[in-house]
Amino acid sequence: MPTIGWRDVAHVEVTGPVRFRSMTVQIRSEHVARWRDDPDGRFNVHASSADPTVGELGKFFPSL
Repeated sequence: MPTIGWRDVAHVEVTGPVRFRSMTVQIRSEHVARWRDDPDGRFNVHASSADPTVGELGKFFPSL
């Protein structure tokens, strides 16, 4: 399962859709807040069950 970090989305600060690999993921304010607290942390990404080109962020993995 792929993961996404803040660097992968150019340190985006606003919410909304962004391209990641072959899918579009929706960045929410809670995602940006987690990255502000831990800039090197990563979320796992899984394809939406309705549309495989839409990704959803899941569990957050803090940096070590």
